[in-house]
Amino acid sequence: MFIKSISFYKNSYEIEFSNFEKVNIIEDTLVKFNLYKNLEVADDFPQKLREENNFIKAFNLACSYLKNIKATKDVKDYLRKKEIPDEIIEEIIFGLEDKGFLDDLNYSKLYIRDSQKLNKYGQNKIKYNLISKGIDKYTVEDALESLDYDLERENIRNLFTRKIKDDYSTENINKAVKYLINKGYAYEMIKDFLYEVRQEYE
Repeated sequence: MFIKSISFYKNSYEIEFSNFEKVNIIEDTLVKFNLYKNLEVADDFPQKLREENNFIKAFNLACSYLKNIKATKDVKDYLRKKEIPDEIIEEIIFGLEDKGFLDDLNYSKLYIRDSQKLNKYGQNKIKYNLISKGIDKYTVEDALESLDYDLERENIRNLFTRKIKDDYSTENINKAVKYLINKGYAYEMIKDFLYEVRQEYE
């Protein structure tokens, strides 16, 4: 069997074989197989071409989605929504990791940095959010070594000061503590901070 013709049609290429079977593929697939008119191919080549074209399209879709760094689970969920079969998704994930496009540890470290600087989240909330994003607990623990504890203490002070508004009544302090806990700060760190505050005002 051989390729009878190659026609460009609506952003894809139509490959017609000598048995009159037709396969539509994208340019990346055409280039990968170096296809040209009268090229001799095996009888099962059209099916293999379809499968590889589906994989390349899905891989390109994943790469496009990864313009902004994402977690592995984000990419899997996105591809499933695009109705990509699970076996192809697993191949794509492996390929993205192999090329360094997908790295949950790096993603987690960047998430920690942004969460501390932009969202002012504490360690507990950051950890919970990462696990909720499908990051395994060992990767999360490794990533948390990059946590900036000086920034965490600074965030506690700034958030507390903003919340307290110079009203140091027991009721208002308790509200501020609850707020900090909800932001993800450990009670022990909050308690240490409150001790420092009391020392300052004694």
